[in-house]
Amino acid sequence: MIYRFNIYQQENKSPFRNYRRGLLKKISINGKLSEVGIQGPAAMEVVNKFDLVDYVEIEVKYYRSAKEPYPDFISISVVLDAANSSAIKYLEQHGINFKRKPVRIENDQSVSYELITFPTRDLIDIEASKAYVKDDGSLASMGENYFDGKIVLKKESKTLKGIYRLDRLGNALVCDEETKQNLEKSGLTGFYFEELGVSGD
Repeated sequence: MIYRFNIYQQENKSPFRNYRRGLLKKISINGKLSEVGIQGPAAMEVVNKFDLVDYVEIEVKYYRSAKEPYPDFISISVVLDAANSSAIKYLEQHGINFKRKPVRIENDQSVSYELITFPTRDLIDIEASKAYVKDDGSLASMGENYFDGKIVLKKESKTLKGIYRLDRLGNALVCDEETKQNLEKSGLTGFYFEELGVSGD
């Protein structure tokens, strides 16, 4: 089975309720520092130019409950993901393929994270997911300007091992059954899983 690896603090499909997350404030790409305007496009620029990113600056926020502890994995502006030293060590020890970049937190020096990203794979069955590809290359549900449907993967996803970012959906990570089970046993926090459908099943 293949699962969506959701990096959120609470098991809730809305990323804006009762958990800690990061808000992108500044981006340094190839030596050029810029203030962040609209979150979505800025975050996607980081995804698309990850190898050129020097660092990002974020503000950490919490929604409804300031008592929630900082998770090991944290979402930044919905599209980006970050991990603390415990999560980074886990990924390295388990041979997970990922890249990392520095994160500067402007409003809380008691915690530290690194920006992480995983290899991108073209695994979405667009027709089965009742979606279409927009002019900018991103995916959207039929009749909508964004994707709000149920992801259905191609058959080749069954051979997946590790964690991958889905092409055309900037905030969607997937993993295999073994990776899911290992993460659940790890004691790390800040994520939950959703089983995904595969074409032909």
